[in-house]
Amino acid sequence: MKTFLMSALLTAMMLSGCATIVNGRKQQIGINSKPVDSECKIDSNLTVKTPAVIQLKRSKSHIVMCEKPGYEQASQTITSHVSGWLLGNLVIGGPIGMLVDVITGGAWKLKPESVDMSLAPNVAAVENKK
Repeated sequence: MKTFLMSALLTAMMLSGCATIVNGRKQQIGINSKPVDSECKIDSNLTVKTPAVIQLKRSKSHIVMCEKPGYEQASQTITSHVSGWLLGNLVIGGPIGMLVDVITGGAWKLKPESVDMSLAPNVAAVENKK
């Protein structure tokens, strides 16, 4: 019985990845803008009003584009980088754990963790109002 429990525990550890356990598949990202209440599109399919906190997949980079009437559009890229937790598989998890982390997206970390954009006033819009 003791051997069975140890085998089950070892198998569970081998089938999980350190980065997936620590990081999860998605990462929380803050989206802020000046002026506030700007409309921001993430990857052209998710729209939020600032300030906002969203969950994004770690496994790919994302483009955030913000706009507000009377202001120029602004955009920023959130890039996906290898997470240091992936190296935890050298101690626990091994190659199977690394593979699990890469497949689930836990092997990655998004940077920056918070997007802060300043939208410049649209000079043409101000001129048209005069």
